[in-house]
Amino acid sequence: MVAYLMFMYRLLLVFLIWVWFLPTAAIASALPDCSITSGPPYDKCFLTFTFGADSEFAGDQYIGEVQNNGWHGHGTYIYGPKSEWYGHRYIGAHREGKRDGHGVYKFTGGDMFIGRFRKGKFEGHGVYIFDNGDMYIGDFKSDIRSGIGAYVWSDGRIDMGEFADGVLNGDAIVVYTDGTIDEGVWQDDELIASRKTIFSQSNSGVLPACLGDPVAYSSDCFGTYIYDNGSRYVGDFRDGFRDGFGVYIYGEGTNSAGDIYAGMNSDSDFKGVGTYIWTDGRIDVGMFSDDRLNGYAIATYPDASVESGQWLDDEWQDPAQFGGVPSPDQNEQDSDDAAQLPPALDTPSASSDDKLQFAASGSGFAVSDDGHLVTNFHVIEGCQEVVLHDQGWEYPLTIITFDPKNDLALLKADFEPKAVFALTDKRPQLLQDIYVAGYPFGHEISSSVKVTKGIISSLTGIGNDYSNIQIDAALQSGNSGGPILDDYGNLVGVAVAKLDAEYLMEHFGDIPENTNFGIKANVLSGLLDSNGIKALPANDQPISKTALGQKISNGTYYLSCWMTAAQFQAMSAE
Repeated sequence: MVAYLMFMYRLLLVFLIWVWFLPTAAIASALPDCSITSGPPYDKCFLTFTFGADSEFAGDQYIGEVQNNGWHGHGTYIYGPKSEWYGHRYIGAHREGKRDGHGVYKFTGGDMFIGRFRKGKFEGHGVYIFDNGDMYIGDFKSDIRSGIGAYVWSDGRIDMGEFADGVLNGDAIVVYTDGTIDEGVWQDDELIASRKTIFSQSNSGVLPACLGDPVAYSSDCFGTYIYDNGSRYVGDFRDGFRDGFGVYIYGEGTNSAGDIYAGMNSDSDFKGVGTYIWTDGRIDVGMFSDDRLNGYAIATYPDASVESGQWLDDEWQDPAQFGGVPSPDQNEQDSDDAAQLPPALDTPSASSDDKLQFAASGSGFAVSDDGHLVTNFHVIEGCQEVVLHDQGWEYPLTIITFDPKNDLALLKADFEPKAVFALTDKRPQLLQDIYVAGYPFGHEISSSVKVTKGIISSLTGIGNDYSNIQIDAALQSGNSGGPILDDYGNLVGVAVAKLDAEYLMEHFGDIPENTNFGIKANVLSGLLDSNGIKALPANDQPISKTALGQKISNGTYYLSCWMTAAQFQAMSAE
């Protein structure tokens, strides 16, 4: 899920004046302009390119990041007059020449898609807004509505449930504008059998449809609401507030009429990762809080010029290279690479207490092809931003949900993991061989993943905690949230804790050896099920150590936590 924030009207006026005098597209980042490099071929630079008259793409234009002579990173692609898609425009992530990652696709007729792309197609979670006011929020597969979703009609009707081939197919509920409902099994948009479904019941693992006014509704639900100023919200409600993922379209009675925010909300404010689309064509993607850009974000202006980096209360603070956020390891780089790194977060225009700084690190691992990751709750607790690091690329993470009691958190990034871990379908066994992967001590020792081997030494944790297993494989600071795997490459647990040597020495007069703990896979399975994440089927054959090592390297990630100085000091004091 992603979050979208509101921008103040005075800032819009400043922007319009500024962009009027901007003669050509430019990028405010550390990447050089391709015109001053030795290319073609071009690599790791910012390119403005129009296809020539002899090309099959004649008149199409790309403005954005290039790697290995292909579109790769953030950029804008505009279809030219000879294209069947003339006037269509895509703003977002590219990979190896295709739309891949988070982006916005704008059609000439007024329709718009906001969400995840994979190999050029709508894939995964997204929002499709129709010119007539209808809207679909949910899963896509190869450009088609497929999976769990909600189609919200312009008159307020909600069709919520399982989609296939673009229409209701499976369990679903339809809530009509007069409050009546049809619920049951659907086939090709037709109700064929009436029955209760999870889409009308609380505590089912899926946020149900609102069966009443969502602002006055006592239960958490998904619904739509039109405000007195004409603004319209479609999305998650909790205790009567906009809370969770949703789409907010500003009404005619506001200074931002027609602007759209799609992303995370909290207490009826835009808060979290989101996308804000201005009526004049500007698109902002990044972190929001207090209804403003606060944190890492990329602003793409109507002429495809870009400002990326850290923002504070809608004001751009520090430039950063495309595809990245400030790295906690930037001071460890060779001086030759310094020009490619974002500058330090220190800025005279921001209070030192408000600037983000690297606070801590942990480990995480992929559980879906759509970019879902799992780590410990204590790894992300209190973080203003959480960032995934993968082979030189950095991706801001959205916190989908968390379970403090079991110390688990489910996150999502706009990236495609190279390996996804399946959960074991067997009970853990005493003396079972296991492998623990992660990033102990962060990147202090090295930036590569580390693996330790051991056995399951107890089927319970401290105080007979049956949600945990005890292991003798070494765990260190930074291992938290990493996968515990068996010989089949299946996940048997999530690394969580080691006994405090200092505490035990003081209270028991002995130092613990090889006494560490993990959260059982079946506990994680419940969290994934409750959030609609379908785990891969467990492997039923052992795999080679080479294959296991490759899987660990491709599916285990270093996570960094960023806080303000004030937050960091407060947590340190605790």
